[in-house]
Amino acid sequence: MKFSESKKNLSLLFLVANLGVAQSLRGSLAKKKPQLGWNSWNCYGGGVTSADLRSTADYFVSSGLAEIGYTYVITDDGWSSGRDSTTGEIIPDPNKFPDLASGDLAAYIHGKNLKLGIYSAASSVVCSGRVGSLYHEVVDAVTFGKWGVDYVKYDK
Repeated sequence: MKFSESKKNLSLLFLVANLGVAQSLRGSLAKKKPQLGWNSWNCYGGGVTSADLRSTADYFVSSGLAEIGYTYVITDDGWSSGRDSTTGEIIPDPNKFPDLASGDLAAYIHGKNLKLGIYSAASSVVCSGRVGSLYHEVVDAVTFGKWGVDYVKYDK
């Protein structure tokens, strides 16, 4: 088994193990809950794809996690491919996220009553070597809004 597969399996095992705890809390959670969700980094690192986010959203619904408050499906580092030289807008990787800029990924996740999150950082280059948001915060915020993104995980 490759290390990345082992890491993915451990992350999924953690999620499934916590499902049992979450199921036992059903109906007893306080009215005010923290934001609950999932971030792709521990499962996929920079190798995440929109298909991974879609399958996670499906799992949230089928497993009951969505019903108990898990609402955020967040892609971490690895989704961007550069910037448009004319507009300065950040561009999703067309092979890994062909449905992000069109809003189709957000529509799929929203159709499950979940929310889409995305990662960026206050640097010109993020950990994976892809483009960050430094000096492009406003254009990126507008762009993420056009894509239907609900949450931005913004690293310093």
